[in-house]
Amino acid sequence: APHGVGWAVGKPDIARGGRAGWGMFRPEAKPDMEHITLLNFARFLDDIHRKHKLTHIIWEKIFINPHAFDENTKRLQFNMEGIALVFCAANKVDPSHVTVASWRTRAYGTSKAPPHFRVNQYQETKFWKETAIAWAARRGWGVDTHDEAEALGVMHYLLHALDPTYAGLTDPIFNRLQNEADMKKGPIHGR
Repeated sequence: APHGVGWAVGKPDIARGGRAGWGMFRPEAKPDMEHITLLNFARFLDDIHRKHKLTHIIWEKIFINPHAFDENTKRLQFNMEGIALVFCAANKVDPSHVTVASWRTRAYGTSKAPPHFRVNQYQETKFWKETAIAWAARRGWGVDTHDEAEALGVMHYLLHALDPTYAGLTDPIFNRLQNEADMKKGPIHGR
């Protein structure tokens, strides 16, 4: 996103009381400073790796919406993906990406917003942002932004794939039932 990218770091033991970390990587505000953003992103990956000894990196697959295409944002996303791939090759870290629908299904038990939220893009986007924050909060992760919550959802997807114990403790059927119960409560207000 032009305002920043959420990130999360964790190990499978977070399902058993272990710790996770998350935050935002913020690009330079000026469009002509893309090269500085990319340099800062490369340094950010090095710093995170130094602190956490990464073994895997996963990111949300880049989606191109032909009705809302922003060339500058997409160029930055593809360049950041390239930097991540080079970082992974240089540091023997396994890279992968996941579609939005796949990680949402794993985290929330569904990738479809309820019909009354699908009336327009604004309502559906708002629903997913609130869902992400509520999902993270249920796990005790006090995020500041929906981007951080979504990064935790992507991390959850990867940890679920890597560790059978983690997968068993974070079953998607339970997540779906919890999500349906939350939806019946109505929209989330305040924070």
